[in-house]
Amino acid sequence: MLAGERDEVVDLVALMVSELATNCVLYADSDLTVSVEKKGRQLRVDVADDGAGTVTLRNPGSTELTGRGLRIVEQLSDKWGVCTRRGRDGKSVWFTVRS
Repeated sequence: MLAGERDEVVDLVALMVSELATNCVLYADSDLTVSVEKKGRQLRVDVADDGAGTVTLRNPGSTELTGRGLRIVEQLSDKWGVCTRRGRDGKSVWFTVRS
């Protein structure tokens, strides 16, 4: 889905997906699914997991080694959010960027 996109957009999406996938591995302890949808000049990326728990936007101190992933997504995306999955554990963190 990112074929033909500018390198800057691909790098931006790759960084944010990496941060969200890391959160799935560290906190959800489940498989994850990444989906990309393009509508016009907007890309929407969803990173979903089957783990219980909630997504928490943290404010780590300068000496803390973790806790910045969602802040990175918040700062680099046009919009972002969290959707719960109906009838089962898990959630999807999504973000949008202009292509």
